[in-house]
Amino acid sequence: MTLTFITLKEPIRITDPVNAVFTEYRVYQDIVLNVAKSTIDSVPKSGLTPEEFVLREVLQNAIDSEILRAGSLEKLRLEDVLWAYKKVKVQDIGNWKLVESKGTIDEDVFLYGYSTKQEITKDGCTLVGRFGVGLKESIFVLLYDHKHMFMAFNGHIYGFGYYYKDKVYYDLDSVNIEKEAINIHPVIFRGEYDIKDKILVYVPMTKESEIPLLYQYNKPYVLSDGDKGLVYHNGLYSGYWEIPLNINVCNLFTDQYRSY
Repeated sequence: MTLTFITLKEPIRITDPVNAVFTEYRVYQDIVLNVAKSTIDSVPKSGLTPEEFVLREVLQNAIDSEILRAGSLEKLRLEDVLWAYKKVKVQDIGNWKLVESKGTIDEDVFLYGYSTKQEITKDGCTLVGRFGVGLKESIFVLLYDHKHMFMAFNGHIYGFGYYYKDKVYYDLDSVNIEKEAINIHPVIFRGEYDIKDKILVYVPMTKESEIPLLYQYNKPYVLSDGDKGLVYHNGLYSGYWEIPLNINVCNLFTDQYRSY
């Protein structure tokens, strides 16, 4: 499915983190920005900042893409799932984290309620997220926090903004956002971009994460230096547990905010 966009009256140009021009927009008519408030209030349960929460959501989508590129999930070897995250490229560009993975996705990922996640039996390896509701929540969380993220794939670059009082804005002041969030709709911007067979996501990162979001060891379990251990799902941080052992597993149950 191809989403329907409307031509902007005036193009929107950005120069950071890349040079790009947005020429079209689409409004989330059924969503108001206030939905991000509950997510922001819940994120501290995970021990992450809102920026780290967003980066983690982006990383999980990239890791899941790399896993599925290797084949059908239920037929993959354990090592193909556990270590697929090492194929994801992450680099610092100024105050941004660039996450790059191979392949492409469809614009449908921006639809609220849409997910490409496969249902796998509870006894087998599972994907972490796969472009589910967490991606949309990440977009809204950053907009509520007066920040932007960008995605580029399949010949286009996408940014996000605001629809307020019948006008489209790339930026709104933080006071208006906080006071009028119930009347502000998120907006997707789209522009042409020279990109093929890969997915680029730029996430703002004003402070380096204190928690390693990606598993740092070459074995699936390593003794922890502290009283608790870090738990990773397919190489991606999911939370702590009460055993002083850092582990990387392919099947894990927790809530969205990793509070247990």
